[in-house]
Amino acid sequence: MSGLNINGYGDDLTVNGVRIGDLTPREHEKIELDKGGQNYSPLENVVVSKVKDSSTLIARKPDPDDVKKYIESELLDGLCCYSAVNQGQLNETIVDSVIHHLKEEKLPTVPRSIRHKYMSAFLLSATGVTNMDKVIPKVAGVESWELTFKICRRWGYLKKRIPKDKGIIVGATGNFHGRSLTAVSMSDDPGSRDNFGPFVPGIELVEFNNVESIRSLFEKKGEFISAFMVEPIQGEAGVIVPDDEYLPKVSELCKKTQYIISS
Repeated sequence: MSGLNINGYGDDLTVNGVRIGDLTPREHEKIELDKGGQNYSPLENVVVSKVKDSSTLIARKPDPDDVKKYIESELLDGLCCYSAVNQGQLNETIVDSVIHHLKEEKLPTVPRSIRHKYMSAFLLSATGVTNMDKVIPKVAGVESWELTFKICRRWGYLKKRIPKDKGIIVGATGNFHGRSLTAVSMSDDPGSRDNFGPFVPGIELVEFNNVESIRSLFEKKGEFISAFMVEPIQGEAGVIVPDDEYLPKVSELCKKTQYIISS
């Protein structure tokens, strides 16, 4: 193992003699290209440095007069981490709660093999807000979707009595559920699928925002279908909003024909 020397914090963070605060946007990009997996295509020449307020980021951009330096400018955060921080960057209530939790409560990281008091608080709150009977907490978006996929499959075998290993989960064209193998198996985006096969079987797609498309598939293969997994608004390649009557009609169709609708 090669030597590693890390010290400092923030802009003074230094890794093997490289001070992070001295790097230009182009140097950050070069390090990502050389050392990273290149599974994302971030905005070029923009490096977020810190937060000004709940909706404004301070970003470093190349100095137009000196490529070896950078300037800082404000960048409005309209993306909100794909809705993960809709509450705003560094939300004061959340920050204060985290600090209080770490300093006053002193509750450590607890595995799921041991109960802790905040799980009860979370479950009471989550079921109260959503009006759901039960809730299973997950960390990542695709992780929750994967669990839903598994639950729908098991429900189909145990409750609907679908023949073993014949179950079908239906998705909508143009979907984006994440980057796991099951998620890309449901995708119809060539960029997400190329060179990642073979894919998870038992998945079929119908046209998004087309009730007749799913009705036709239900009529043909309904005995093997356990669920229709669909985004209420498709948001990866734009903001694609279905007709007002689409989801109510699909929901009613699923209720009549004994399928789960997951959104």
